[in-house]
Amino acid sequence: LKKDTIVSADDIVRFNRYMADALKYPEKDVKNGNEGIILVSFELNKKKVPSRIRIKDGFSKESNKELIRLLAESPKWESSGKRIYVSVRFTIGKAGAKHTAVLATEKPWK
Repeated sequence: LKKDTIVSADDIVRFNRYMADALKYPEKDVKNGNEGIILVSFELNKKKVPSRIRIKDGFSKESNKELIRLLAESPKWESSGKRIYVSVRFTIGKAGAKHTAVLATEKPWK
């Protein structure tokens, strides 16, 4: 990754822990079996909270909205830089398992 998109491993771990508790998987997506990856980028505001969130690719309007909510309400990030690029994999829990959303870093898009 370029220097302006570095995300610390601590930020990723902290955000994924937060999502494990805060995720409200959209009922419509659960009912329709919608799951997949959302590509998103954001900047950190002065309070180190994601802002200027841009979804490049998603699989449903409802899950896109949920990811934006999760980012906007997330714990502060330590990372610095202009724009952070990530993917978030939404998975429906089977046989009583919890629904999950897991963030990973991505290379900047063209």
